[in-house]
Amino acid sequence: MDFSSHTYLRKYLNSFDDSHPLLNFFELNPDYKTHFDKLLGELDTVSNLSSKIKRMKDPYNWESIISELEFARNIKALSPEFVQAKNKPDLKITLYGEDILFEVKLLSDTDEANRVYREIWAQLSDFVVKNEYGLLDKEKANAIIEFVIARIKSQQTGAFSIDGTDIEINKKKKTVGSERTRVVLIMKEAIKISSEWLRRKVYADFWDKLHQFSSERFVFWVIDVKNWKYATDDLDFRDIVYGKTVEDLGVGMRLLVGFEDIYTAFNKTPEKFPELVF
Repeated sequence: MDFSSHTYLRKYLNSFDDSHPLLNFFELNPDYKTHFDKLLGELDTVSNLSSKIKRMKDPYNWESIISELEFARNIKALSPEFVQAKNKPDLKITLYGEDILFEVKLLSDTDEANRVYREIWAQLSDFVVKNEYGLLDKEKANAIIEFVIARIKSQQTGAFSIDGTDIEINKKKKTVGSERTRVVLIMKEAIKISSEWLRRKVYADFWDKLHQFSSERFVFWVIDVKNWKYATDDLDFRDIVYGKTVEDLGVGMRLLVGFEDIYTAFNKTPEKFPELVF
């Protein structure tokens, strides 16, 4: 991809394969290409940024790393650095002589959507597949995967609809060798999601990361919710994480105690501390 007019994309992404999903997204969304160049420019002096960008070459993990980059920009005034050690939180700042770490979690829409992406992307073809979808259970995901792969094998392009998912299959603008299928997933706007389902998702993700928190004194768990779109306006993420009563806290209590420890250490009150959901 041509990055000649984007200084920081050229610096950090020039070695990315043209079939990488982020570059595919740039083709479909030129404004985001400009946004990402600006984001990298703002983070250019942050320690270990290059190592973090190298990890984005993995086509399955790039989006979660963008969440880390966006949050790093949010706390740029605190001189963050990306943590390189394995099995550690993602970002670190030093405040009043104490290391404070941040584990950034992209709250994915569904794991099935990720599987749809992986299995279609694995197909070698000269097609671009665009899926606009709602919540996907296993059965719907299987149907979409089978449908798209069948169309790829039969070299069939066009617009289709299956189980509430709108699918467009088109030829790539250019083909170099045996590239994989380019896949674009877009979540539809008005989707109502059960708050209890969301709580279970948050708790499961937290348990997966708990071992990274146990050896550190101060850790924030940062939740990126940009992939979620709600039909209800009254959903409060504090209820999702902590529950509405003491009996509901469960795993959330571990997070709450961690926050209170930080308030005490830095003479802050919960009311004055910035929100960590962004």
